[in-house]
Amino acid sequence: MKQGLILSAAAALVCAAAPTFAQNVLINGDMETGQANSPFVANWLVNGVAGGTTNTYAQDSTMPHGGQFDAQFTGASQGGGANAALFQITGPGSVSGGNYTLNFWAKTTFVGPSGVGFYQVIFFNQANGVINSTGIQNITNSPAGYTLNTLNIAMPAGTDHVQVEFDAIVGAINGSSTTINLDDVSLAPVPEPTSLALLAIGGGGALAPRRRRQ
Repeated sequence: MKQGLILSAAAALVCAAAPTFAQNVLINGDMETGQANSPFVANWLVNGVAGGTTNTYAQDSTMPHGGQFDAQFTGASQGGGANAALFQITGPGSVSGGNYTLNFWAKTTFVGPSGVGFYQVIFFNQANGVINSTGIQNITNSPAGYTLNTLNIAMPAGTDHVQVEFDAIVGAINGSSTTINLDDVSLAPVPEPTSLALLAIGGGGALAPRRRRQ
């Protein structure tokens, strides 16, 4: 009886804590919500350098990875280098120390020889000062379809919020372009070992009554 109560209590703790395991600190990472008076997605900002033409940004419905929409953005050159940047800055206090995992699905399309896709995470303290960054990471080249990109991150001490940024870059070759289709972006904390132990205990507690009934 006592063992059953302990297992039930452990299972209750697991259920109470479970939502935080998969908590995505990014908003609209699935790109499903549009932006009012704009063809682009809500909660994401755009910036960049246009190489003699206007970079394009759209909430795309032709090739989402999941759901109905993805974010599509293009850096295009007409003789000058171009960078179409898509980024989100999380809210104050949205992250803390510990380990996080960034996951996203991306499809890249290059026209010409000089295109590349990059991403990075920038860490800010409570006063909005930059602490550090992950440095520039390459988005997997995947013209045939979406590919999962994953980055494990140890948040520096003092991190309060972050900027997650994606860049479609092309060199100064006239007519060249880089297009990135981005979908299902998540930045979530990795469960601590004690939480994983509780999950194991809770799973055992769920199985124990079944064994007794058999």
